[in-house]
Amino acid sequence: MPLDTCAGAIMEPASSDDMPGDVLIVEDDPIIALDFEDTILGFGVKTVRSAASVARALDMIADAGPAVAAHNVETVERLSPRVRDRRASHAQSLGVLAYYKKRGLRTKSSIMLGLGERRAEVVQTMKELRSVGCDILTLGQYLRPTEKHLEVVEFVRPEVFAELEQEGLSLGFKFVAAGPLVRSSYKAGEFFVQRWIEEERLPIGSRLG
Repeated sequence: MPLDTCAGAIMEPASSDDMPGDVLIVEDDPIIALDFEDTILGFGVKTVRSAASVARALDMIADAGPAVAAHNVETVERLSPRVRDRRASHAQSLGVLAYYKKRGLRTKSSIMLGLGERRAEVVQTMKELRSVGCDILTLGQYLRPTEKHLEVVEFVRPEVFAELEQEGLSLGFKFVAAGPLVRSSYKAGEFFVQRWIEEERLPIGSRLG
């Protein structure tokens, strides 16, 4: 999808279960803000909000060279208009992840379960993420933050998460974390990426993979 069709704010703010990062106003422009989260990897880009040039905002992130560029699809396409900010869309999120991958970045996304999605829709979303080269995926249980938010439709069983984790690995994700308590900022993913980076620095004959 051409980036110039993604007008408006296409990346959502960090979710309530994420630790807030420092906000950097780029070039004193109040309509573009990057949120960073300190990690063992240096930093991770959490969100960007842009009412101007989407390509410019994404290029700023890519040029910063994050260890991982993360953007969450949050839910399946059918539920996206009801679950997410009206300015975001499923197709836009896939476009963002595809652009990051085109720029040579490691990419990560997340899906919340328990909002009324069907299992086949979750698997289809996983396939769509892999089609744009997404490397890392987390799947967790949606928990209602306040009464103003959407109700939980289902508390997904742990064995379903386990099955989806194996499904994701079979689709080619390099790392999948799935479980009722997994969040998009799941630390195990950061440790995996650290090992991934370290392995890439080794001579080919010394690598584990």
